[in-house]
Amino acid sequence: MIYFIVNESSKSGKAKEIVHDVLMFFKNEGYEYKAFITKYEGHASEMAEKIVKKEYIDFKNKKKTDAVRIVVLGGDGTINEVVNGIMAARDYNAEIDSFAAKNVYISVYPTGSGNDFIRGANLNRTKEELFYAVTDGYEDFRATDIGKVTFSDGNTRYFAISTGMGMDALVCRKAEKSMLKKLLNIFGMGKLTYIILTVQTIFSMDYSFCEIEYETVDNGVITTHEKTLDQMIYIAVLNLFAEGGGVPMAPNAVSNDGELDICAAYGLSRGAGFLKLPILAKGKHEGKKGFFTERVKSITIKNDAAMTVHTDGEDMLDRDYMKVECIKGGLNVL
Repeated sequence: MIYFIVNESSKSGKAKEIVHDVLMFFKNEGYEYKAFITKYEGHASEMAEKIVKKEYIDFKNKKKTDAVRIVVLGGDGTINEVVNGIMAARDYNAEIDSFAAKNVYISVYPTGSGNDFIRGANLNRTKEELFYAVTDGYEDFRATDIGKVTFSDGNTRYFAISTGMGMDALVCRKAEKSMLKKLLNIFGMGKLTYIILTVQTIFSMDYSFCEIEYETVDNGVITTHEKTLDQMIYIAVLNLFAEGGGVPMAPNAVSNDGELDICAAYGLSRGAGFLKLPILAKGKHEGKKGFFTERVKSITIKNDAAMTVHTDGEDMLDRDYMKVECIKGGLNVL
């Protein structure tokens, strides 16, 4: 069965015509599917969780259940919700986890403004190519890593692209409420929102003192390291190479290696931070003064003050602690 989870409000409402075009193509090809429209924040998670649990029950009752294919017609935020819904179902019990790991697949047709998942997972394709991938080519899936964030209150959140604390998260929060983003989306220039807000934020935000503990892997040997980041501007942990509408914070990231990539900026004056932005935008920041990059299996972040946190651009409130782990092959991507 193919399930579409659709966010018609993405891309400032322009998604409706894109969605209609894709669904009509599947209908005209005579393929059975069910489409669900998101109505409120968190709705995509609820639907994805229900879909996986329902398909598992059908499977257990020996009703006909083939591969469960969930196609997201939306942006990075909708993808994040769907991933968290799938993982919520998997976390429910071990049997559903085993079923979902083998039978649940996700694909995406972008209707957002940032589209970092599409970019990082190399899924930018036509509706015809999407149709083939989810109907005839679904056995040629990729097992892609995902990240898991645990906060001090024990709550968890999964991400497909990245998580971050500080400037990148604060920019995401501002962009979500920005009238500028809605205006620029009309002209297909939504990514400019992040650039403008980044410049504004670097001169206005509070920096912090941060302690991190992280694990690296070398020839199967895990080593624990500690580091302090004074005057921390942001720390991002990425599964894919870019976030924030295409900023290549981890240009060498590999999405299926069982590791995540850290990119942090610290110890810079506001003016110096501003002058470093073009270097970051070109992905030339690794090894440069004021940046810390590393490939890790997990990382624990302790901050002296609560800062804004995001997962895949979704606001996770202000936090002073987070542990981030990589789940190798956690998502089957078509």
